[in-house]
Amino acid sequence: MLPPRLQPFFRAEARDTALASNKVHVTLLSMQATSLRLRGGILCLEVHTLPPAETGDVVVALEAAGICRTDLAVIAGAIPVAEGRTPGHEGCGRVVSAGVGAEEWLGRRVTLLPSVEDARFGIDRDGAFTDHIVAPAGALVLLPERLSSLRGAFVEPVAATLGALAAAPPKSERGVIVGTGRIAELTFRVLTAAGYDVCCDAAPLEDRFAWGVDATLAGETLLRLCRAVRPGGLVILKSRCEGAVPLPLTLCQRKELVLRPVGWGPFAKAIALLEDPAFAVEGRFGEPAPLEDFSNLFQRSRDEDGKKEFFRLSTEFR
Repeated sequence: MLPPRLQPFFRAEARDTALASNKVHVTLLSMQATSLRLRGGILCLEVHTLPPAETGDVVVALEAAGICRTDLAVIAGAIPVAEGRTPGHEGCGRVVSAGVGAEEWLGRRVTLLPSVEDARFGIDRDGAFTDHIVAPAGALVLLPERLSSLRGAFVEPVAATLGALAAAPPKSERGVIVGTGRIAELTFRVLTAAGYDVCCDAAPLEDRFAWGVDATLAGETLLRLCRAVRPGGLVILKSRCEGAVPLPLTLCQRKELVLRPVGWGPFAKAIALLEDPAFAVEGRFGEPAPLEDFSNLFQRSRDEDGKKEFFRLSTEFR
């Protein structure tokens, strides 16, 4: 049963569906959603009707959504997207409608994987800058009820940073995170929590570290990272970048560096970290704002040394 405050926004259509020879009563819901959409390169706030969840899909009523550099690139036109696309890929909320095959998720609190079936939220399909999102059940990750909305929406960035552990940097030797600001700080917190000896330095001295990881691939960061790592050392590339990145190939060959691009780490491990009160992240969080305040929120997000910004998307925000 939906909370009374949500019921005026929904129209229920019930039907019987045969699943594995058993009769299952499935409720399909169409509803109104408020979303940020790109129209002619301009971001617009629109109210529109969401269709009922199709087979294997769910509708998630989002509590919060975080803003990252990829979202800013989409909005600026640096990453091409379809007309009317809703950006955003960091969010959390509750499943309020489920299609056939996804009924087990109804009522569950979830966060989203950044992509599913090679379709990225906010780029190839509509994303999280909305109060309701349609998502395949395969993109859902169960969230604990006790986790705050902001921490729930922060799972994806933590999982992205945990990807660096897949490169297995040596714990016995010191590493460096090349960069400054909130992403470098998050990388530092995640790696030190995992027991690594690491520091942050925007311009580290040459040949000082056994391994290193980037906090961004902008500017000369990769060159500085390759210079900082000793010959034969490990260079971990965790940042996402749609365009070409200059590779200091001659330097990499001369030093025989091992370059290791990595993807996301385990989302379950990211959630476990965020459940720990000792993993302090709120100091880097900005004041969440509604979708109507998107212009100010995006402006603040462009400051790499500023706070991590979030949309507050429902009264279920905690």
